[in-house]
Amino acid sequence: MAVPKKKLSKTRTGKRRSHLALKKINLVACEKCKEPKMSHIVCPMCGTYKGDQVIDFSKKEKKVEVKK
Repeated sequence: MAVPKKKLSKTRTGKRRSHLALKKINLVACEKCKEPKMSHIVCPMCGTYKGDQVIDFSKKEKKVEVKK
């Protein structure tokens, strides 16, 4: 097993880890409902992507009403 010959300095460790920081999530407004959403992802509120209806939430609402 490889063992380092000398202790690495805090500066050296920090330079190596400088690219590991978390990045801020880029939020954009949905074209239809104006809610904030992540770019290039279907809107979780209205189910649209690039102006097209992708997810139909009315089916899920009907199932919930039937179960009750």
